[in-house]
Amino acid sequence: MKYKITTLILIAALAVALSVPVAAVSKVSFPGTSKAPDPTGRYTITWADSSPHELFFKAIKKGNQQHFLSFTRHVDVFWSPDGNAFAVTDWGGSDYSDAVIYLPEEINKPINLKDALKKTFGGLPEIERNHHVYFEVLDWATPEILTFKVHGYGDFNPDGFEKVFDFNLKDGKINRKQ
Repeated sequence: MKYKITTLILIAALAVALSVPVAAVSKVSFPGTSKAPDPTGRYTITWADSSPHELFFKAIKKGNQQHFLSFTRHVDVFWSPDGNAFAVTDWGGSDYSDAVIYLPEEINKPINLKDALKKTFGGLPEIERNHHVYFEVLDWATPEILTFKVHGYGDFNPDGFEKVFDFNLKDGKINRKQ
């Protein structure tokens, strides 16, 4: 009897575990891995271990590979759920990082989130007057909405600051979340 109850509990636990959806991994870090395919299998990003490091974009059907970014430390790549865009956090230095969005069809026209933020809100003192400012991609809220944060510290904010924003790919607008 004890064996049957244990078996039933294990079967029930397995059924529950299998019914829970597994979240897709959205962040891929370089160095640390060799490639980051998009969720649809149309594109891939590969890393070359050089000095500086290099990232290449490849459209699988076309077969062409194109250099799009050189970096010195490490980067995080986030594919949008539909594979129509990807965002990169470039941890370029101990006092800064940049966040950029790329569209596969316009790989040579990246959208710099610092520039987009300045265009939307003007010069924010937290960004302009601190000496440690980090732009960091958090994740894609939807295929068109990228959530990112800006945080840091310095003379203007000695105790630090953090602001979270959404960037809309459709209209290029930024909304502040907090």
